[in-house]
Amino acid sequence: EWDFGDGNTLVMPDDIPYENPYAHIYGAAGEYEVSLTVVSEHGCDSTYTLTLQREALVTSAFTVVSETLCSGHEISFLDVSYNQDYIFKWEWSFGDDSTLVYSVFQSTIIHKYQESGIYNVTLEISSLINGNVILDDFVLTVYVQASPDAIFTWDGVCNGETTQFTDNSNDNGTAITSWDWNFGDGNGDNVTNPNYIFADTGSYNVQLIVESTIGCRDTMQSEFNLYALPMVIPSTNTGCVSRSTEFIDMSEADDAVINSWNWSIDDAGVSSQSISENTTHVFGSAGNYNYNLAVVDEHGCSNSGDFEIEIFSIPTSDFSMIYNYDNIQGQVKFENLSEGASDYLWDFDWDYEYNSTEENPIYSYPENGEYVIQLIATNSDFCTDITFKTYNLVYSGLYVPTAFSPADPDPGLNMFLPTGIGLKNYNIQVFDIWGTLVWSSSAITLDGEPEGPGWDGTYKGKELPTGGYVWKASAEFIDGTIWKGSDIGDGKQPQTQGSLMLIR
Repeated sequence: EWDFGDGNTLVMPDDIPYENPYAHIYGAAGEYEVSLTVVSEHGCDSTYTLTLQREALVTSAFTVVSETLCSGHEISFLDVSYNQDYIFKWEWSFGDDSTLVYSVFQSTIIHKYQESGIYNVTLEISSLINGNVILDDFVLTVYVQASPDAIFTWDGVCNGETTQFTDNSNDNGTAITSWDWNFGDGNGDNVTNPNYIFADTGSYNVQLIVESTIGCRDTMQSEFNLYALPMVIPSTNTGCVSRSTEFIDMSEADDAVINSWNWSIDDAGVSSQSISENTTHVFGSAGNYNYNLAVVDEHGCSNSGDFEIEIFSIPTSDFSMIYNYDNIQGQVKFENLSEGASDYLWDFDWDYEYNSTEENPIYSYPENGEYVIQLIATNSDFCTDITFKTYNLVYSGLYVPTAFSPADPDPGLNMFLPTGIGLKNYNIQVFDIWGTLVWSSSAITLDGEPEGPGWDGTYKGKELPTGGYVWKASAEFIDGTIWKGSDIGDGKQPQTQGSLMLIR
């Protein structure tokens, strides 16, 4: 009769063959008093008692939770080791040169295999029982299948156009049977290469999930930007006949640069083309004309527009000049001969500014020179015409004094010398009352002025007496005109000879 000390006993009848040794399994660790009582055929008995110390049984074990084992995906391992309370270290080896060691129980371990293949996974546990370290390990072979690589591209990033999504996934040897598209706006599709039109511009996170015949999946997500079409905005709607009309592009693109232009200008049935950002065209007659502008931005988004331009007639700018107006040298009256104009802008070529907006201005030039006069005539449609004419001004004149006094301290009064300007050549003679030539001169400076010294009232070194003398003069000016005589302001005709008084 056995008494195992855990409440279990066993009586072996004498008609059953004796089993020795006998095995008994204890349900828990601990100290047990085991006794064996034997009885002989004569009824004599004897009992032997033994104290037995049973240690806890600790066993390493785990299972694979994931149904499909695919590369690139998380695989769950469930730790089902026996008597976890005695374990103080867990050490995993996943068969791909990666390990995991920890000292606090974790029921589920996640691992991801980057490549397909056959891997031996080992869990080694370390337990401490009655001061003894006990090791146990468990090995399980897992078969990891190759996952597909999800890859896609697209064509068409402009608002309103169809975007073509193309699946370029790599099946890695196992056919792909499922495509799950998410366009990032709440809509999706399940075809291989979908076409889709987005409702509005913006940024969308487009996602593709592909699945193979063995249930392995892969996901690709990419940001997709849908851009607005550029706004076609020209700056030109009017122009002038026979003038270069500028066509300037003011188009705007959505966070992009416009890099392509195509102008098509219809001029009386003849089309003028340009691929420049800005262009010009000269229209031969007034009227309304059509033109088209097409633009493309850096994203490839394009747009075009049809526009109309009105071309106006131009005025005719013309004028004449009246020199020495009001008998004043250098003063010019400009007579406006323009037609079809309402506003005028004159440039008299003197002080680098436009000098007058009068219709018929008068202007006085202060010095000799060649002046290019410009008249800009503008009509009510802001069309202009410009005329240039040249005015050559040479100040000229010759004045002969009527008296002088050699004794006067003033240099201008003690010599007889005409004053003049703009002379090309001249000659002055002085005669006494008997007709004797007492002095003459033809000397002029480089500036066209009479050159001294003048007559000092002597003849052959002798002073002549006070009295009346006669002068005679002739002159030609730089502009080719002939001097008509000295004007002394008495209202009489200018004279080329006259009286001279010598005063002593």
